[in-house]
Amino acid sequence: MLKSYRIGRVLGSEIRIHGLFLVLVAVMAGSAFTREDADRALWQTLTLATMFALIVLHEFGHALAARLFGIRTPRITLHVMGGIAELERNPKGSLQEFVVAIAGPLVNLVLAAVLYLGGFWQDNQAPAGTYEGYMETLLLLNVGLFLFNLVPAFPMDGGRILKALVQVVTGERIALLCSVVLGQFCALCFIGLAVGTLQPMLGIVGVFLFAVAATEGGRHPLWMFGYQPRSRQG
Repeated sequence: MLKSYRIGRVLGSEIRIHGLFLVLVAVMAGSAFTREDADRALWQTLTLATMFALIVLHEFGHALAARLFGIRTPRITLHVMGGIAELERNPKGSLQEFVVAIAGPLVNLVLAAVLYLGGFWQDNQAPAGTYEGYMETLLLLNVGLFLFNLVPAFPMDGGRILKALVQVVTGERIALLCSVVLGQFCALCFIGLAVGTLQPMLGIVGVFLFAVAATEGGRHPLWMFGYQPRSRQG
C-alpha cells in the first residue's frame, strides 16, 4: 500500500501526507481541468487545497489542547478521509478527552465566526474566482467541517465528545462500547445514503468509519491499509 510522506514540522508535530491523498488530489485536479475551463478548474483546485489546509488547522486544535495536559502529538497525517492527529497517549479521564476532542471543531467554529463578523457572508452568493467568493467559500468550508466533525460517529470528534460525556455516568468501558456501536450505526447510515443518492464518497466514508470503529472496539485491525492503533484525534 502507499505510505505517507513528511512535508514539514510545525510546533513539534511532523506533518505528513498519505500517498492516497496525493492520488486523490491529482485525480480531482485532473478531472476539473478536463471538464472545466482553466479558470474554473483553478478555482476548484484552490478550494480543495483550502479545505485540507483547514483540516490541518483543525488537527492542530487537538494537538494544542492535548499539550495542555502534557500530551505530545508526534504526527499529523492528511489522508483521504481528512486528518489524524496521533497523540503519544490517550487523554486521562472524561474532562481531558472532552477538551481535546472538542478543540478541533472549535477551531473551525471560531474561524467561521470571524469571517461572518468580518462581513464575508452575503445573501447573494459572491461570484466564483473573486476575493469575496473565496472568503465566502472559506466560511462555508469551516461551517461544514464543524458540523461534519460533530456527527456522533466514533472515532470522529462527535463520537469522542459523546464518549467523554457518557463516561461521566457509566465509566470508560461502557462509554466506549456505546460510542463504537453508535459509530457503526452512523457508518451504516452513510452507506445507506450513498446507495440512495448515488454518492460513492459517502459510502467510502461509511466503510472507513465502520472499520475504524470496529478497530477501536478491539476487532479487525486494518493491517492491510498500514493502520496501526494509536491514540488519535480525527
